[in-house]
Amino acid sequence: MDFEISHRSQKGVCHIRISGEMSIYTALELKNKLLDIFYHITEVHSIEINLSEVDEIDTAGFQILVLMKNETARRHIALHLVAHSNAVLEIFSLFNVENFFGDPLVLPETA
Repeated sequence: MDFEISHRSQKGVCHIRISGEMSIYTALELKNKLLDIFYHITEVHSIEINLSEVDEIDTAGFQILVLMKNETARRHIALHLVAHSNAVLEIFSLFNVENFFGDPLVLPETA
């Protein structure tokens, strides 16, 4: 499995979409691509990362999200994680970090 990243900047917001796998197998390349986007954006006050198409995430993928939180805070740029996939919600729940990033989570209904 692999991943894809797309991004665009509009009105001071950099919109990033990650799809596929965020795991130990893709972590280095994923981190490098995200940081490349991050260090080359200008005139941005906020970064929004759409996680709706992340179908697998492990500890390495979670650590990349923490890295992005730390890097954006260091540059005084707001970070928003949006449209969390079930895989992302599951790892946030497993690590008990639902509130760590400060974004609202829409939890799936249980039967």
